[in-house]
Parts: sequence; structure tokens; C-alpha cells
Amino acid sequence: MSKKSIFVDSISKTVALSGLYFKVMQASGEIAVEFMLENGDLYETGLSSGQGVRFDQKYKNVRMTSAISQQIFVWSGLGQLTQDSQNTTTLAGSNSIAASVVSVEVETAKQILPAQTGRRSALIQADEPFYIGGSGVTTAEGMPVDESITLETQGEIWVISETAQDIRILEEFN
Repeated sequence: MSKKSIFVDSISKTVALSGLYFKVMQASGEIAVEFMLENGDLYETGLSSGQGVRFDQKYKNVRMTSAISQQIFVWSGLGQLTQDSQNTTTLAGSNSIAASVVSVEVETAKQILPAQTGRRSALIQADEPFYIGGSGVTTAEGMPVDESITLETQGEIWVISETAQDIRILEEFN
């Protein structure tokens, strides 16, 4: 069983991992994954953070690519991964709320929130449209947002804008 931190980008990277189970534990966006099974068959799929696959026969290596350059965390092994820390608890209300404003420059990707354990959601608003995504987000690859979006994430959040503007943020914590 193995938890690995792997740098992936648009260039295919083969990693010596084997097992029956594979899970992407942390990533921004979809990762293209190709498994080489012990019988020589290939299995290709796209996996996002929190998604995994199970095989009836062992895979002997894994090839991965990503549309964006990023450090991802994956788990590989013969047994199924159980993460009690990933179980969510529904609360009637949040424990705390934090508000902030971040100024962004024209066409410059900027991290507006770091990864934060315990963050329930983030409401992000601006006066002009902007794009949201992971590290190094671009206007071509980012998700367009007209004026506001609420995200349920503990991951880091990046924005890029075609205009200089202030981004208002309201975070809710468990």
C-alpha cells in the first residue's frame, strides 16, 4: 500500500505503482490515468479528487497526464482505502465565518484562498466576470464565473480576471 505525491502535467508520466485499488486523493481537475494490467491489457479513465477504481487483476504501472501542471496525491494498494477523516458530518450551522477581499491584477492568476481543513464552503463574488480553478488557472482553462459562486471545498482556490478588480470572499468553517 502506498500514498504518493506525484507531479503531473501535459507530458505523460509513468509511475511504478501496483495493486488492485487506486484512488486520487487530491488533485485539481480531472487526471487522465492509464493502467497497465498484468495480462498486458490497458485500462484508461479520467479521475478527479476523491475518485478511485478497483480491478479484478493487478495493475503493474500507471501513466498519468493533467491539463494543468500540479502536484497530486494518489493511493495505490492491494486493499481498499478507508478514510474515516473524509466522512462528513452535517451541522445545523457553521462554527465560524471569515470575510476577506483580495485584489487581482489583469490576466494574472492569483491564489485567493489556501487549502484549509475545516472549511465548509466559500462564497466568492466580484463586480466583473472572472475565472476560477487550481494553481496556474488561465482564462482558457478556468471555469467562467459571472459574478459569484459558492464552492464546497477545502482545497486552494485560484482566480484570474480579464480586468483588475477586488474579489470578495466569505468562508464558512465547521
